[in-house]
Amino acid sequence: MKKWKLYQFSIFIFICIVINLAGSQFAARYRLPFWFDSIGTILCAYVAGPLCGCIVGVTGNLIRGMTSSMSLIYCLTSIAIGIAVGISARRKALENWFGALSVGSLIMLTSIFVSVPLDILMYDGKIGNIWGDGVAGRLTEIGWPRTLSVIMGQFYVEFADKMVSMLLVFILIQLYRKFIKNANKEREPETLETIERSITMLFLAVLTMGFVRSASADQPEIAYNSYVQSVYSTRNGIPCGEANDIEQTTDGILWVGTYNGLYRYNGREFKEMKYDSVHNVNCLDVDEEGRLWVGTNDSGLSIIINDRVTTVLNENHGLSGDKV
Repeated sequence: MKKWKLYQFSIFIFICIVINLAGSQFAARYRLPFWFDSIGTILCAYVAGPLCGCIVGVTGNLIRGMTSSMSLIYCLTSIAIGIAVGISARRKALENWFGALSVGSLIMLTSIFVSVPLDILMYDGKIGNIWGDGVAGRLTEIGWPRTLSVIMGQFYVEFADKMVSMLLVFILIQLYRKFIKNANKEREPETLETIERSITMLFLAVLTMGFVRSASADQPEIAYNSYVQSVYSTRNGIPCGEANDIEQTTDGILWVGTYNGLYRYNGREFKEMKYDSVHNVNCLDVDEEGRLWVGTNDSGLSIIINDRVTTVLNENHGLSGDKV
């Protein structure tokens, strides 16, 4: 790092932030059981130390926080990861596969230790990943304590995410040492110049793609682009990330049924409605009198009037089963 010029160091920090953002978007888009939002943090902490790792991690959280307040809270997790990896790298704990796996385990446990209290205190036990929430929800359904269920749901995502992220960074560093750092000294200026040119061309290609995409998006034949579009998912309102059914009652309220429960949307925010008879929702319907009928996966049928359950129908009332 001492041989790096300021602009080279700045480019490296920028690339690490982009890696975090791209990884997070990739995992969210394809609903993977990973976060992939700390690869850049680990890489920067590995190479430049804990402080730089924290800066990269927090910056990524702040950028994602522009669209989801949930990301802002987990700046604490990013800071913990940056410190853990940075200190481990300084102590030469990442020089072999065993060390990489050990540090991967360390940051996994660190992430769980920091994130689980935030999940419980800030988001009622919601993890923010469809796989983790599914594990936590299932364990709760079969009788596990809520806190332990959240811990296991967080572990389910963190274990694979941190191990894969750590190993990817370790492999990248080993390749760098083999093909770059060990290059002949007389060819080093040429190698660095080639890398710089490649990075510049990459940035130009990304900008060009962005302009082309923006231009194509403005074509008049795509009429729906003239509407305001909002996507609600685990990052900005619906913890489960998957809606089974949506209905609107006569008062203008939208109701969203998910495997994680029933949510009420008033036009500004989602609110989870907790009823003893509604834990996961298969279907919704509103009758001509404005009553909301909620078909559940294991608790029969509930009728809601003015946000209050007035009637519950299940096997004890003549239904052939509790799954509607």
